[in-house]
Amino acid sequence: MKYWETINPMSIKDVFHSPEITIGELKREKGITWVRAIMVKVLNSFIQVYSTTSTMNEIQVADTINLIMEEYPYYTLEDFKVFFKMVKKGYFGESYGRIDGPIILNWMRRYDMCRVQEAEEVSIEECNSHKGPPSTKKMKGCITYVEYQMLKKKAGNGDKEDIGLLKTPA
Repeated sequence: MKYWETINPMSIKDVFHSPEITIGELKREKGITWVRAIMVKVLNSFIQVYSTTSTMNEIQVADTINLIMEEYPYYTLEDFKVFFKMVKKGYFGESYGRIDGPIILNWMRRYDMCRVQEAEEVSIEECNSHKGPPSTKKMKGCITYVEYQMLKKKAGNGDKEDIGLLKTPA
């Protein structure tokens, strides 16, 4: 629980730059009982933030945690921290005086879509960072596909030089 209190990711992007210890890995290392205990504390502290007419009982909390662990074993504690912050800020809609498993799981599906989109953007940025600037020098005897299409079109119109260029070298 101390770790939970010390982490403060500000965005989904921060999740990808933090230690990647998933709840699935924690379950294998520490056991399912340990992970459930952490998740109960995390979920209960979140539920207490809301002033609702009906709250979740222990069975509902346990069932919701089991469903979360089943659906999102690749989430880290940082994911849950960002998720709960986003919920508190209203990113996924209102609770209308009710917090329960289906509402939390619906919000998590929305968070997951945001997470996937952010992961794609991070991946593209990372890929682009490894590419150098586009090359301006051409390799001898090479053309682009667009240039090939134009050459083929001109050859089709009877241009003898272009017809010769399209012939396979002997």
